[in-house]
Amino acid sequence: MTSQPGLGDAKFHPLFNDETADIIISSNMGTLYRMHKLTLRKTSNLPLHFDDQHVLLDSSGATTNSQTHISSFNGVKSDPDITLPFPDHPIERVLSMISGLSMDPWKSFTELEETVDVIQYLDTPGPLSIVRASCLIPVFTSEPVRLYGLAVKFGWEDEAQHAAQLTFSLNLLGDAQESNSSLGDQLSKLSGTALYKLLKLHQRRRDKFRESLYSQSIFGAGNVQESICSVCASHLGNSPWRDFRSRMLLEMDQRVDCETIMNSDLEAWEETTRCFEARSAKESLSLHLSVINRIRICIISWSL
Repeated sequence: MTSQPGLGDAKFHPLFNDETADIIISSNMGTLYRMHKLTLRKTSNLPLHFDDQHVLLDSSGATTNSQTHISSFNGVKSDPDITLPFPDHPIERVLSMISGLSMDPWKSFTELEETVDVIQYLDTPGPLSIVRASCLIPVFTSEPVRLYGLAVKFGWEDEAQHAAQLTFSLNLLGDAQESNSSLGDQLSKLSGTALYKLLKLHQRRRDKFRESLYSQSIFGAGNVQESICSVCASHLGNSPWRDFRSRMLLEMDQRVDCETIMNSDLEAWEETTRCFEARSAKESLSLHLSVINRIRICIISWSL
């Protein structure tokens, strides 16, 4: 933080212009904010304090070289004590939080990140708790990788887990990045540990699905070398099931949330049709319903 000379033509923010306030904060755009020293002391853990003479002290209590410049505009102090290296909007939001003022709804994740930068700079735990309480609203969950990175950064385990699950709709390492150029940038900003855990989570979900599809206890008839039709006793090969199984694994590689398997798209696949046409007409319908139901139960029952 730096102290700067007063700006005679600078504007004061209308919500923060109490002339009895003893601290003046400036944005990097020149907007000034009057704040009460007590409010800042109560809400910030920053190792900078102001004594009763408004002298900026360092963390050891010694006076810094940059003392507050006191000037007057109609007898009222008008020079900034602190200049923050941030634009107006995130500063206004953070000061509103610590002052108990209402705020506009969040509009974007970028707005959230800019606000968090100010929160970290001022070390204000109260506003950070507000961010945590509101980070799962739709405007933020629509960008799950950024949300995951934010939650991991601050050690918010529940929010990180929820955000990680939301990334299941994304193909993190596949061709999806070509149509979503920002995805690679978002992944590159994660720490190595956070990225590894996220990729491992996706891989574990794929492995669980593969294990289920190959399980003889769940899909016994399809996973034996040869099966016999329960109606006509004819011998049936299992290549249609293997093709169907391979298609499901391919879909899982694209989206580990299995959305295309859980919805009606699966019913329209050629592999689905061939798999159940291999059975007699009477057996086909009941088997079809049973297998599709078991597939969906497996997906729903998976836990992290």
